[in-house]
Amino acid sequence: MNNIPRKRVLSILLLAAFFATACTKIWDEHYNEENFDLPDYALYDYIQSQGDLSIFAGMLQSTGYDTILNASQTFTVWAPTNDALAGVDIANEALVKTIVQNHIARNRYSTSNVMMESILMLSGKHIELDRMADGFRFGEKSMVNSDIPATNGLVHTISNYVPYVRNIWEYIGSGETIDSLRTYMLSQTESVFRPDLSVEIEVNEDGNPVYDSVYVISNVVLDKLGDLASEDTVYTVLLPNDNAWNLAYNKLQQYYNIPEIFGGATRKRDLIRWNIVKDIAFSGLVDEPALLDSAVSTSRTIFQNPAYLFEGANQVKLSNGLAYVTNELAFPDTVSWIHEIRIEAESTVGRSNVNSNIFGRSDNNAGVSNKRYILVEPTGTSNIALSSVTFSIPNTLSASYNIYCVFVPTAFSNPTDLLPMKPKFVLTYLRQTEGRTSRKNFIPEVSTTDPNGITKLFVGEFDFEFANIIDEDYSDVVVTFEVTSDVKIDQTDTYNRSMRIDCIILEPILK
Repeated sequence: MNNIPRKRVLSILLLAAFFATACTKIWDEHYNEENFDLPDYALYDYIQSQGDLSIFAGMLQSTGYDTILNASQTFTVWAPTNDALAGVDIANEALVKTIVQNHIARNRYSTSNVMMESILMLSGKHIELDRMADGFRFGEKSMVNSDIPATNGLVHTISNYVPYVRNIWEYIGSGETIDSLRTYMLSQTESVFRPDLSVEIEVNEDGNPVYDSVYVISNVVLDKLGDLASEDTVYTVLLPNDNAWNLAYNKLQQYYNIPEIFGGATRKRDLIRWNIVKDIAFSGLVDEPALLDSAVSTSRTIFQNPAYLFEGANQVKLSNGLAYVTNELAFPDTVSWIHEIRIEAESTVGRSNVNSNIFGRSDNNAGVSNKRYILVEPTGTSNIALSSVTFSIPNTLSASYNIYCVFVPTAFSNPTDLLPMKPKFVLTYLRQTEGRTSRKNFIPEVSTTDPNGITKLFVGEFDFEFANIIDEDYSDVVVTFEVTSDVKIDQTDTYNRSMRIDCIILEPILK
């Protein structure tokens, strides 16, 4: 199209519009229901009367849809011919019902004025009705006859039946080699009745409607990952097979040593399983991973040059996206499973202070995180009343971290003040499975800050025996980090008693 002159493109479009309008008028005149009298037979009666639709008629009867299609509700049926259904195992009740529901839609859908339309079937699937140069296609299957009227709808006949294509959620529920993933996902599920998708069959003796019921799933994991059961949204998912699941589970065990008071072994298992799956879903189609510079999971984790995640995986095309069944989840530990923990000092959540006043400050100098920091001004008037500020540190894993405290120099706001700060630190951490804590004092080897620039001061390395994961059921942040100005009143000629703190950083150490 880029090589066609613009005037020619305009002419083509005008001609196309003219012929489309003309064709639409012809189709509208031919298929407008006001132009003919409706017959006195219902949908099933018509299908049953056609010898080349006898297999489909039998399928309708065995599933109870013969009664539904003779009722007063309006439907459109795409009826596969006998040749189309010749290879179907009609003794397979589940398969037969699936095929039937995949060829019936509520309301009346004629071919009049249709170019392309996505139609919601009773199966819950969307199937496209397309006008092609050689006729109409339903789900890419040729339509033999179209727009056959009945008192309660329309019948079209098609040359082959449209297979029911599973969506991602259905594949998780029935796919091979992913038993561990399926067990976890289904354990978080409950079914919810959807009357808008269900078909009323009859009224019982109490006058209440009886439905051929459709249920949709409610799942707390899918609430976080995305609605993988939806036919209206497209996803790409990495599905770990049992080998990949076991590898990931064994790797994550070390990070989730949970004290009994905070849920113990049961919560450990739940946290591990959630962290295995939290980054497996991506919005949209990832059909050529090698072409992507980055991919963002629905949990907002960013993977740079993500092709490695999909290498060696088996791609499965599904009705709402793609699944890649993989033998190993190649998530880098520090990208997906054990993150840097960064506490911005200006955040007041979980922050307390002693012998000091705290003031928020803005600064556009390079290196100041979020362009904000806090000024901790001492109020103590004796050498033992040292000023300090304490930060809560949520979501530490049972892992090793390098701990840093980042300071902003006084010179950024007062160029004549070139005194360094001299801090000391105390870490409070979980010590026993019953929830008791201990305190660890840190006096770094380099214990003063650079008076001219940002100081990312290395406090020390610490190995947490227990994880302290915070959620709505376990909201106690036990781990805290205290920063104290270790400057006495008679040392103010050498050190600055005030502290300017940018952030606290815990960088994970992989072992």
